[in-house]
Amino acid sequence: MTHLICQGLKKSGRNYSIAKFYMARVRRIMPALIVMCIFLLVMGWWMLPPPDYKRLGDHVALSLIFISNFKYLNESGYFDAEAHEKWLLHTWSLSVEWQFYLLFPLLLLLVWRIRPRISSLKIAIIFFGLLSLMYCLYKTPLDSTHAFYLLNSRAWEMLAGGLCAIYKSEGIILPRRKAIAESAGFLLLVGSLVFTHASDPWPGWRALLPVLGSVLILLANAKASPLTSIKPLQWLGDRSYSIYLWHWPFVVGIYYCGWHHQLGVQCAGLVLTLILGMASYRWVEQGSRHYLSHFPEKYGLRVILAVAGLTFTGAGVVIWEKGWSGRIDSRSELAAAEAMNKNPRYKQCHTEAGISSPDCMYGGSQLRAIVLGDSHANAVITAVADAATTVDKSAGVLEWTYSACPVLQGVQINFGLLPQSHQCGNYISALLERLKYEHLGVPVIIINRWAQYAYGRNESLKEVGQPWVNFGQTADEATPEFLTEFTSRMITTACEIGKTRKVYMVKPIPEMGMNVPQKVARSFIWGGEVDVKIPLPDYMKRQDRILDALNRAHSECGIEILDPLPYLCWDQFCHGAWMGRPLYHDDDHLSEYGNRRLKPIFAPIFQSVVKSPSEK
Repeated sequence: MTHLICQGLKKSGRNYSIAKFYMARVRRIMPALIVMCIFLLVMGWWMLPPPDYKRLGDHVALSLIFISNFKYLNESGYFDAEAHEKWLLHTWSLSVEWQFYLLFPLLLLLVWRIRPRISSLKIAIIFFGLLSLMYCLYKTPLDSTHAFYLLNSRAWEMLAGGLCAIYKSEGIILPRRKAIAESAGFLLLVGSLVFTHASDPWPGWRALLPVLGSVLILLANAKASPLTSIKPLQWLGDRSYSIYLWHWPFVVGIYYCGWHHQLGVQCAGLVLTLILGMASYRWVEQGSRHYLSHFPEKYGLRVILAVAGLTFTGAGVVIWEKGWSGRIDSRSELAAAEAMNKNPRYKQCHTEAGISSPDCMYGGSQLRAIVLGDSHANAVITAVADAATTVDKSAGVLEWTYSACPVLQGVQINFGLLPQSHQCGNYISALLERLKYEHLGVPVIIINRWAQYAYGRNESLKEVGQPWVNFGQTADEATPEFLTEFTSRMITTACEIGKTRKVYMVKPIPEMGMNVPQKVARSFIWGGEVDVKIPLPDYMKRQDRILDALNRAHSECGIEILDPLPYLCWDQFCHGAWMGRPLYHDDDHLSEYGNRRLKPIFAPIFQSVVKSPSEK
């Protein structure tokens, strides 16, 4: 692109037509993208439950107008488990590329008008490339998802290619050193694959390895090299855009069907990607060029934009119809709908920023218990209130919950995992202070996703990732020393609260490691077991230290332990569904249907509760 723009500026100067550059990009990129989007919308009609189909429509629409990277920025990281549920996630890079195409020629034209020299363009590219690189290096450790998806932290990679276009013509690498430069470039590429893990912050400094490797290979320009001139690589290079478009839908499809651990299926997916990539290259990329070449340029562009508009409209209808109910098995739709069956007062009552609580009451008007904790507590509180009113219609339950915030003295969230507006430490300090003077004698029920804070997330059903909390110094891993302090604070915090009231702590809710409504809904469509379950020993292994801390709290200061396992786990498994209906609204939060199974563990609290001092 830089070469084309520079040649255009040298030839036409200030009269260089940016509009023609944009039109050329539309003709090159849009046809194959449109065909893939249409294919996915058609297949989705037969394959996807309404929530999945609605999300596909959303992603198709945003991909066609090249802003899908902003959507994915707000949804998840590229390597998160949820990423494998998004059929068009890979279009984030196409969106960034288009945003670059819109701005880059304008920048070069402006520089050319100020000083019409190739050297001026070179200086501008270097300046803005370094600016983008410095921002990338700064932003990645703080918010790697932001740095991954946005142009301002990725532009330097494309600007590096622009420099290659300029310096390549100058032949800055001597002929006798081209082989060395090319070999070094390939070593950097291989090194970026070998020494980079999905859990590493990206892009950051690690992205320098593949970018510098690519720069060295391009500058070496060793046309007779066995590393770059062999026919299979040339074949792949010619078809790389179409292969890029089709590879990710196959990845998602394999995950969607639960076949991602089968090597044969992975190999078949790779072969099908190449076949569809080849077909797209021949009949869409080349076919559209050949067909449209018979018409005036402006008419060909109108055809492309008209088809894109119709596809965009179709995606919009899917969104408007909320995924179009009635297309598939009604049991699948019922299971998928469980994703929305969550606490209806979530947004009103569950704190996600700041240090204050809305003090929401559930059930009756007479305060009988306070529920403390994180989003797991918010997901269960309606069952607590239901148990309370079953015993006494006037009994009410107060909610003090904060998203991703455990009830631990001195807790701090590890920097970078959550937004800076998240003030868990200040919130817990204020909450513990309030408990010393407010609602004395009213029992407290503590519910947290303890293992996440101690070990990290578990989407792969393993203890993986970084602990979410620390106590003054960032915890990079769950060391024995960290876990000892973590469990000690669990005990001391609960015992401190217990000085003024009765304290109940709920054993951890099983974490399923995958989206339960999605899995169950898809099982009705594709077949397979209509359940999501994890072995009970796996649950016990992940929660071992947490359960030990709860038992110690009971022994040391009389904390009562409530056990949800008899209602969620049987036959040596913890289950995510009952009779084909999900018990969770995602991978680890109980739905309004699932939380009602826990009513029996809360009912005894209200059968023996002591009235608050104001009622005596």
